[in-house]
Amino acid sequence: MIPRPFHKSPKASPRRGGVPLWMPIALVVLLVGFGAILLERSATRRGVALVDLTRYRLHHGDRWFSPDWRDELEDLLLRGGSLLATDLDARETLKAEVLALPFVAAVEEGELLWPAGLTLRVRLIEPIACVRVGQEFLPVGEFSIRESPEAESPITERVVLLPGWSDVPHKVGLDFLPVLQPTPFEWEVNSPKPGELIDYSLLLSALSMVRSFREHLTEEERSLFGRVVFDVSAGTAPDGLEGGAVLYLEGKRVIVFGDASAERGPGELPDSIKWGHALEGVLRTAEGVHWSLLDVRFDRPEYDGESGK
Repeated sequence: MIPRPFHKSPKASPRRGGVPLWMPIALVVLLVGFGAILLERSATRRGVALVDLTRYRLHHGDRWFSPDWRDELEDLLLRGGSLLATDLDARETLKAEVLALPFVAAVEEGELLWPAGLTLRVRLIEPIACVRVGQEFLPVGEFSIRESPEAESPITERVVLLPGWSDVPHKVGLDFLPVLQPTPFEWEVNSPKPGELIDYSLLLSALSMVRSFREHLTEEERSLFGRVVFDVSAGTAPDGLEGGAVLYLEGKRVIVFGDASAERGPGELPDSIKWGHALEGVLRTAEGVHWSLLDVRFDRPEYDGESGK
C-alpha cells in the first residue's frame, strides 16, 4: 500500500507572540520517511531504497518543540528532495545540514529501517535565558563542543541566540526564562540574527548569574520568581558599593545581588546564601508580606518596603 501523502500546514510568521520554549535538553529523534517513504519497486528489487525527504515524521516525546525550529527543519528537508539510503556521502551531507541549524548541538545517525527509511538523533541546544530586542524576546542557549575529534582536545562552551521570537519572556516548564540585561546597542539598531554567537561581556556576566540561579534553586523554586530580569549594567549597588547586579521582579520588587557570579570578589557571600535569601523574599511575598527592596549581600538580608523586615 502506498501511504497517504503528508500535507504540511501553512507556515506561521517567524515572529509570534507568547511562544513558550521546550522542556530541558532533549534527545529528539527525527524519523525521515517513517510510514511515508516512496520506494520505487525496481529500486527495491535491486536492494536500493530511495528516501523521500519531503515525507517525514518528528518524534520528541512530550517535550515541547518550537514551531520556529520545526519550520526551519521542514525547509531543509523540502529542499533536500530525496537520497539513496545506501549513499553514505548523501547521508553525511544531510547530517551536516541539520547540524548547521542554529538550535542543533549534535547529530548522530540512528539506523536504517529497511525498507522504511532512516533515523537521525538530534540533540538540541537548551534555552536557559532570553534577551529583549525592541519589544520582543529571543531565547539564549549554551552548548559544549570539542574543537577537534581527538579525545584530549578541550571542550569549549558557546553561547548562542536561538530562533523563537516572542512578545513575552519565554517559559520553560514551570518557570519563565530570566531576561538578561544589558544587550548590545547595535542589536537595537540592527536586529540580531538567530544563530549568532554571543561574546558581549556584560551579557555573559548576566548569564553567569543564570547558571548560578539554576544550580542553587530547583525548577519549582525558580518558578516563584515569575518574570525576572537579571541586570548587571549598574556597576554599583544603590548604597554606592561595587557590584551592582540586581534582579527586577514583577510588582516593582528589586533584589540587590552584589557581584555577578562570574565576578565575585573578596568578602562577597557565596551565591548559595544569596539565593537562599532571595528565595526567602519571594516566599514572603507568596505569604502576603509586601516589600519593594531586598538586599541579599549580607548574612542577614535587609528589607525595605511596605512591611519592612
